[in-house]
Amino acid sequence: MNQTTLKGMVFGLPCFGRMSLGVAVAILRHGGRAITSIDGRSPATRRRAETSGVELTDSIEGVFAESDVVVSIANPDPALKILARFESWGHGTMSRPVLVEANPLRPASVAPHLDALDELGFRVVDAGIVGLPPEGDRRPTLLVSGPDASVTDPLDGVAFDVLHVGDDLGRASVLRMLHVLLSKGINANLMHLMLVAEEQGVMKDLMALLDSRRPDLADRIRRSIPWMPADHERFRTELEEAGAWIEALGWSAGLSDAGNEALGAIANCELATETREDRDAARSAEDTVRVVGDRARVPDDVDAPFILTHMTDDPEEIALASAAGVDRIGPDLETWKKEDRQGGMGCRISSHDPNAIGIVARGGGDALPFCRVDPIHDGSAAQIEQVIRLGVRHVMLPMFRTAEEVRTFVELVAGRAEPVILVETVAATMRLPRILEVPGVRGVHIGLNDLGIDAKMRDRVELLVSPWLDTICREIRERGLPLHIGGVASVADETLPIPPEPVIARLLELGASGSLVTRVLANRCRDLAGWKREVELLHDTVRRLRRDPEHRRRQAVRLLNISHTDLHRDPESK
Repeated sequence: MNQTTLKGMVFGLPCFGRMSLGVAVAILRHGGRAITSIDGRSPATRRRAETSGVELTDSIEGVFAESDVVVSIANPDPALKILARFESWGHGTMSRPVLVEANPLRPASVAPHLDALDELGFRVVDAGIVGLPPEGDRRPTLLVSGPDASVTDPLDGVAFDVLHVGDDLGRASVLRMLHVLLSKGINANLMHLMLVAEEQGVMKDLMALLDSRRPDLADRIRRSIPWMPADHERFRTELEEAGAWIEALGWSAGLSDAGNEALGAIANCELATETREDRDAARSAEDTVRVVGDRARVPDDVDAPFILTHMTDDPEEIALASAAGVDRIGPDLETWKKEDRQGGMGCRISSHDPNAIGIVARGGGDALPFCRVDPIHDGSAAQIEQVIRLGVRHVMLPMFRTAEEVRTFVELVAGRAEPVILVETVAATMRLPRILEVPGVRGVHIGLNDLGIDAKMRDRVELLVSPWLDTICREIRERGLPLHIGGVASVADETLPIPPEPVIARLLELGASGSLVTRVLANRCRDLAGWKREVELLHDTVRRLRRDPEHRRRQAVRLLNISHTDLHRDPESK
């Protein structure tokens, strides 16, 4: 094609990831115009758009209005929002740009929107992208279907190799789903099997066997696995979508499930923050598997770490807790509107000094600097910048209700610390699937106090034994994210109304790999010997409960019985 092939044509790109960037550059190189919006996008996306030469508008609706052809390329969650906004915009305008729906979405989730757009007089192309972003002479394939699919032909040989697969809307999406399972699904399953081989001590032998009998598989493992950490979040969202699609058809989602188990293990290891730009190009497939496998131990491993987090700004307490083996220490900076929620309910409301983060960072101990910040509000950017500057390594977001708040939090942290989300609102639990899809979340903590208050439960124990909490924890575990729950008291304190051992047993049954150190426990620790005694006793209890599943179950049932007895007791007898 010559340089003027696309002259006068305006292509809108409502989302601007790496694929959209490659498409935009190809369009501009061939004389067309490309337009996007960076409203609400991350700093990295803004830089990508501003340096690419594309035109910028104030909103996605502005992209729609200025375009001849809108090419929607995004992950499932934003893709559905773009569809909904395009449909809503279409009701109030006479403009009728062509929409090329090129996202990894199930046909069933797209069909209602496409039908509505057809009734509004829009021409729509069902599409799916297969391959890497266009670069130089390399182009991905664009699968297209529908009666108006020919409108994508000007992009053939420019940004894509266009492949027509039929006149019926949905055919391209079906092929895209199958390709996800065949490409990303098989690659992720190869990682899954390599993790098993590593755990069993036969990875080297397996590779030798494949080199002898299946060199094609050995080559695929060596090529695909080193790249997988950089792409694991995108792989997970696309595999989940494809798995839900094939399961709805009555077939097994086994490729998706096993693949996402391996990708979840990647999300829980140190390689999770890699990108295609900064990955270690010298790392082999075998070394990648070893790093991921080190963090993929099952929860019942008696030696798996049980992470303890302590919120304090007291310098002496920081030093003692760190020396005793508490894993994460730092201040609780959450005060915004907390009095409105917890005032008068006997819950502790801290007013800690953020400079305690620096005390932990400079302390020379093994504890990592931690803090809990305020919920997302007008001052969040400044607060998060402050704690990052002070050296925080793990930062926790409380009291969120939507995926948008979590996404804002992750973007503000911007990879400079580990973002942990604190689930403590009913609204967050109802939106949990979408919230857990937000890229960059590195852990989930369930706050029993506020979640119990928001759910109008009698107390935190009623929440702790509820089947509802089982469902919440299962969703989190299935994503492969570290799960911490509530707080733990002193195992040695016989004066507590609820014995700590049944509580710990219940946390382990829910799949927790960590918890907060309660103020009740900290108040018993007067010196280093006291702190060491309490921490060692807690870890010994965790190991004993993990080693003996029957005893653990009996203790969890004991907690259930305590809760039921208390629930039915005459209030005047308390």
